Amino acid sequence: MAKTIDEILQKYYDEADEGMVQKAPSTLNRGEGTEKEYFIYKIDLVGSTIFTWSRSHQTYLKMAHTFLSAVDEITRRYGADDNQVEYAGDSVIAYFPKSVGAINVLAAAYVCRDATLRMKSLDATLKKFPYFTKTVVHFGKLIMAKIGPHGDSMVSAIGPELHKACKMEKNVSAGEGRASKEFMGQLEGRQKILLKGNYKETQVLKQPETNPISRGLLAEAFSKYIDPSPLLSITPNNLSPFAIQKGISTPLNLLSALAPPVQPSNHTLQYETKRELIDYSIRWDMIPKYFEMSRK
Repeated sequence: MAKTIDEILQKYYDEADEGMVQKAPSTLNRGEGTEKEYFIYKIDLVGSTIFTWSRSHQTYLKMAHTFLSAVDEITRRYGADDNQVEYAGDSVIAYFPKSVGAINVLAAAYVCRDATLRMKSLDATLKKFPYFTKTVVHFGKLIMAKIGPHGDSMVSAIGPELHKACKMEKNVSAGEGRASKEFMGQLEGRQKILLKGNYKETQVLKQPETNPISRGLLAEAFSKYIDPSPLLSITPNNLSPFAIQKGISTPLNLLSALAPPVQPSNHTLQYETKRELIDYSIRWDMIPKYFEMSRK
């Protein structure tokens, strides 16, 4: 059996060895992959599993089928790749070619969210579910590859950018949507108002200001003197005019200027707030207003 396992592993390893090529995804051979830029859209129906635990399988079937199929059709209508729509539990991942444009991906995300909220009107049982969704949109290069058990007939999207999009969902609260910095970079002009920045704030120690003159004298002095005792014999007449102008008129003042800066005590430490942009929240209420203004 060990030999058989080794043979299986070697077979598929050889198929993928040096398999990155410049081809259209539809022309790839098994084990080959090519890079292509995509918008990644992920929507998840929050809490549906818990909701259906105490209800019939028929209810779960209706909910899952309606949600997954509706999102699938809507995303395709807005330009998602027909061959790149994935289902993972109660979530959908759709891939939009770069040519579709980020603004149309946001429009698709808005319509999918709105359609999901309307599901509660279908029957009395489904009305009891809140229909909160989590949405993530991202942009990046994906590896389109014919791999895995369906590699003979199906092209799959893989790569770090897909993992990044999925990890973003951890920071999304129910009912909200997040967009990556890369996605924001694909929006143009007024379209950027549809996203709002999210920042991480941390307190960092504020660096004390140091007199540049002292640093210069310190560097120059220690480059010439190893033993500081000769400095004590310097008289004001021997000091450079520059040093006298800066108030260093005695050897003692010179030594004081050459001394390293005193570190502040814990009582005098000062901190400043550092803001780091993490991602963006989707402003759902602004999307229909934007398209209404665009039509005028």
